[in-house]
Amino acid sequence: VTGNILIASGVTLTIEAGVTVKVNSDLYIKVEGTLTAVGTSSSYITFESNAGSPAKGDWDGIKIRPSAGSVYDSNYDYVSGSQLKYVKIKNASIGLYVYNTGIHVSYTDFINNNNAVEITSTDGVVIDNCLFSENDYGIYAKGGYGGEEPQSNILNTIIRNSSLLNNSK
Repeated sequence: VTGNILIASGVTLTIEAGVTVKVNSDLYIKVEGTLTAVGTSSSYITFESNAGSPAKGDWDGIKIRPSAGSVYDSNYDYVSGSQLKYVKIKNASIGLYVYNTGIHVSYTDFINNNNAVEITSTDGVVIDNCLFSENDYGIYAKGGYGGEEPQSNILNTIIRNSSLLNNSK
């Protein structure tokens, strides 16, 4: 990735199992449509820095905007919308930033990011069977106060069957 990416509302980007997406410094992937990144247990999708010696914060990360969320059922299992499953996100400033929506993330590894996941004013975030390792913050939540974007409470957030290992904060 050599320039910022916008997945516009009404557009779906599907990334196939086994694909590695290398992102140049300070760039991001912004999702206003639908991002379907579904790998397999033997063939993960990887989003990582394109730097010769990757480090935390090399690229900005994946930004899920209000129109890009997921729908899940009463058991909090994925039904439709954006989805990350069997994905690795490495070396980002904020691996996955979710604002004013929900998303279903499962079997995803967040490795060596500043903030692995940051949720702000969300409703319906499901994090299931994920690994958070060697990040500054594993999960960073903001709600109910001012800042860069208008914020409200964080609602209906489910974190289950996940591990936070060797994060510094």
